[in-house]
Amino acid sequence: GYIWHKSAEEHQEDIEPISGINPADMKYFQLELSKAIGHALKDEHEKALEALFRLVEADPDNAYLYMAIGGLYHQLKDYEKARTYYLKSLDLDSGSQMALVNVALVEFILGNHNKAREYILKNLELYPNDTEAYCLLGRIEAEVGNDEAALKLYEKAVELDANNTSARYSLGKFLLDRGDGELALEHLEKALELAPHDVALLSIVGKLRIDAGDRDGAVRAYAHAVE
Repeated sequence: GYIWHKSAEEHQEDIEPISGINPADMKYFQLELSKAIGHALKDEHEKALEALFRLVEADPDNAYLYMAIGGLYHQLKDYEKARTYYLKSLDLDSGSQMALVNVALVEFILGNHNKAREYILKNLELYPNDTEAYCLLGRIEAEVGNDEAALKLYEKAVELDANNTSARYSLGKFLLDRGDGELALEHLEKALELAPHDVALLSIVGKLRIDAGDRDGAVRAYAHAVE
């Protein structure tokens, strides 16, 4: 759900600019949006924020703009400001899947587990097949020590989408952290099939293969990790 993990083209498709304005204003809007997206994707956060705030002045009721601003503050690890703008986006669009997930995520990061759970459960009421939401809810429950609930949530995520990298990784890492290396390896290897260039994942799988006595498999994993 993290907004700046998209391409420039996807951002252009998502935005809903002001309706009923003259062509000159629309051209300005699209130009500023292009600037903001370009700066953001190059990690030029301050310039991106300046462009987005100019757009907010022109279109103060555009939920997407506040979501984008929140996403930039999220990248800057200013989670309080990120939350402020995510909530503003949610005020304007109460059913926004991305807003609900991102608010839940920053609440989790800030240690507000009950609030995080509240937002992610609301998201799941609206979007019951949201695999990533089940993964996040699993993280919340694991963090507060509800391991049984966390396991069921991770398993639900995999059940919903067996080819979801986050779901496979989340379940595998959860099992690994709790000492079930054999079952963890099954899910982490599947995650590696889905994300073969993830260096951290390659390293974890390589170590697990060594622990399982598969040195040849471990060598292949480590070799791939350093390519």
